[in-house]
Amino acid sequence: MKTITRLLPLLIVLAACQKPSEDQQALNPPGATDLSTLTIPESFSWSSSVKGLTELSFPEKFNAEGKEIWIIDEQGNRLDRKLVSGNKAHFKILLPQNEGQYYFYFPATEESQMITQTGNVVFDPGKGKKSAVKAKATSANLLVNGDFQSSTFSQTANTPLSGASATTYTGGWWVKTSDASNIILSPSLRQAVSGSSATVLQTIPANPSSAYKFSIGSSGAGVNVNLISIDNNGTILSNNGDFFAYPAPLGQGGPTEKSFTTPANTAFILVTIGVGNGTWVDWVKLETGGTDVDGDGVANSVDDYPNDPNLAYKNTYPTAGYQTLAFEDLWPNKGDYDFNDMVVSSTMEVASNAANEKVQVTFNMTVDAAGSGFHHGLGVQIMYADDFPINYDVIESVSGDAIQDPDNQNGVIVFDDVFVEQGSGYYTNNGTGPDGTPMSFTFTISFTQYFIDQDKRWGIDIGPDIYIFRTSDRAHEIHQFNFYGTSVSNMSQLYNTGDDAGTNGPFKTQNGLPWVFEVVTLNKTFRHPVEKTDILEAYPNFQSWAESNGQQNADWMDTPVSGKVY
Repeated sequence: MKTITRLLPLLIVLAACQKPSEDQQALNPPGATDLSTLTIPESFSWSSSVKGLTELSFPEKFNAEGKEIWIIDEQGNRLDRKLVSGNKAHFKILLPQNEGQYYFYFPATEESQMITQTGNVVFDPGKGKKSAVKAKATSANLLVNGDFQSSTFSQTANTPLSGASATTYTGGWWVKTSDASNIILSPSLRQAVSGSSATVLQTIPANPSSAYKFSIGSSGAGVNVNLISIDNNGTILSNNGDFFAYPAPLGQGGPTEKSFTTPANTAFILVTIGVGNGTWVDWVKLETGGTDVDGDGVANSVDDYPNDPNLAYKNTYPTAGYQTLAFEDLWPNKGDYDFNDMVVSSTMEVASNAANEKVQVTFNMTVDAAGSGFHHGLGVQIMYADDFPINYDVIESVSGDAIQDPDNQNGVIVFDDVFVEQGSGYYTNNGTGPDGTPMSFTFTISFTQYFIDQDKRWGIDIGPDIYIFRTSDRAHEIHQFNFYGTSVSNMSQLYNTGDDAGTNGPFKTQNGLPWVFEVVTLNKTFRHPVEKTDILEAYPNFQSWAESNGQQNADWMDTPVSGKVY
């Protein structure tokens, strides 16, 4: 029986990438048109995607504890978001293999790192290393040259911290005349002369009685920071940040944040930063606290549900695009490998509240093909991120185009019979309903309070097991490789019978062939083969993609044979 602690630490799942052996190459003739004749690498996952559990860690000397790490696309859109715990973050990644570029992004330092693999990944923020791709701004930095990319000062001054002159230090960083030669700018602020110190300062207009957030990154030695509220005459109203800013515990490098509210009559905030021997400073930001319409404590600029006080953040699966599953329906016996008996595309949106507790998940699904001679239903089971069952109830209620599965813990039934949904008694090899429009289903699963509490404690990540079942035999289920069927399936009777190879895992033949394969695309562009047309006939490059464990011809789906796909 699985327990919550089995997720600590989260296991890393990354399929080995191996090319076919010489024996396999000899067995597989080039230009084959019958998939059942091929022998495929045993480790192949049959997923046209970048897929796997990923543990992202920060270097030991950089403390990112409690900060956010995102996944963004090349346009800067946030796709996923995790909090760093134990200087690590865990992601369940599913991305298109051949469309777009994707990045890990650390908002505290505005640095990014391209995603090229899953598994164990190190994110190493380096002082002065700037991001080629940044997330879309959620709140503007009020400071000019906060990243010190400009190597010049606005002006030099005698740096009084009060009086009329304090209101004039705008437009960038100012420095005391006698200190100017002691420091350098670009790509960070550095103290250049041993045994000396220097102060830079900047004044920005500010609003009275308003919330602000200040953040700064520096080396382990720490820096002196002051955040001084002044009125129009430069009179000091409050020193909101008179602190010696160790960026992280034990003097480790990393970002430090401070939130504060300005007093009444505030007209400016004066920021001063003092650097001493051997220190550097970077990533300095001063931001407004922002509007929070729903009052959940999360500013509208970063709230994915700004009008709902019960929801704040969303993550999606796939991480980008659509997951499309193409089914053969004769398990445990081989089919004709046209992979159009059922084709289902879906997205899963996980919504969390302001405390980062998962509250609900919403599915959007379409049936793109129903080319089977059998009547089939469609089901979904909520699983741990490593595809193992959760052995306690997580579903509080289901609303929309699905019902809670009365026979399967943590499962829902989308429909019992695809032909009833279509309004036809036989296959049509497409996913249109009786009115001729695409068959689409949207439903929301609300989580139990127990699951919400456990998620808060352990940070549980989840994923879907989407499968089909015979309408006449609910226990006859067909799943992706590596899924073992629900608690009501007839695995014990059918597993390792027919063409199913128990030694190779369920839902795979002895030759390594599947009953389901997965495609991830940005715009649901996969076109399934027409009836009785082998996938190799419809997509000639599919063979080398499968034989190479997905390392060759990742764009196989872009070159279908005319007249062979629907």
